Amino acid sequence: NLYGIFCHRIWEEDGETGIQIALVQPNISLGANQDHYAKKYFEKLPEYFRKAVQQGSDWVIFPEAPNPFFYEEDFYFTNFWEREVSSQQAYLLFNATTITRSASMRYFNSAILLDPQGRKTYQYNKTHLVPFGEYLPFQEWLGFVIEPLVGEVSSYSPGQQAVFLGDVSGTRFAALICYEGIFPELSRKVVTQGAEILINITNDAWYGRTSAPRQHLEMSAFRAIENRRPFLRVTNSGYSAIINPLGKIVGEIDLYQEGVLRDQIRGSSYRSVYSYVGEWIIIVLIVVTVLYSSASCFQKIGKQKYRKKFQGKRRKEG
Repeated sequence: NLYGIFCHRIWEEDGETGIQIALVQPNISLGANQDHYAKKYFEKLPEYFRKAVQQGSDWVIFPEAPNPFFYEEDFYFTNFWEREVSSQQAYLLFNATTITRSASMRYFNSAILLDPQGRKTYQYNKTHLVPFGEYLPFQEWLGFVIEPLVGEVSSYSPGQQAVFLGDVSGTRFAALICYEGIFPELSRKVVTQGAEILINITNDAWYGRTSAPRQHLEMSAFRAIENRRPFLRVTNSGYSAIINPLGKIVGEIDLYQEGVLRDQIRGSSYRSVYSYVGEWIIIVLIVVTVLYSSASCFQKIGKQKYRKKFQGKRRKEG
């Protein structure tokens, strides 16, 4: 109880100022035509961006969503957003496909940060890809069997960077794309690198109106609790949410609603026990529990044997 009171006093006080953020939930359709995407990316999202900045937001975040426009490859898309961001003088984190041309062409599912001058200052390429959604497992050996069954599957490559951190006004953050938010070890890794805010941009529209989007949201609360970090969950179709370091959802946009969620966020540099030792604390607890249970079991068996032996001796003496 005392520890709980201590935590609440630290993370629920509003004494310090933070970054004014805006999370945009745009409801971009899956498998729509080019006109739909053009309207969303060149009309609706810019409108949300401008409105959020006018209302005082320093940093606007878009979700992972269907996007046919490649950053840096598509000149109009790239130039449009760099000019838009520089004109509004605010940070923008968004999702797009990026390409590298080396020995072979490689595609990445990327989170990109533009600073208030419209310059790219951060790019994270998703490392944990979705099998049968972003790549075909064992494609070299089983591609001829699997590909006809799954149809058209994206051929993304996993990101390989060692450092995952970006910086907004001196506050370090890490972006997790899609279901990367469910991996405790990945959130812990970026926290050990110095991330003060965790951000999950995701597209859960694939799940429809099922329990899966809510379940995905609840998993995010565990990442916040484990690492004592504010967790921003920005989704295409819901549930977008702001989760404080105690795992409490302090703001939320409902499923398939369209809108903007605004708040003031302070980064945290506090290191939890889990962020230091990781899964070892769980392993130790399991081992201690097994040893304690085994000792209790053997003790019980020993007492039963002694009781039977004592009762048998009494019968003989009687």
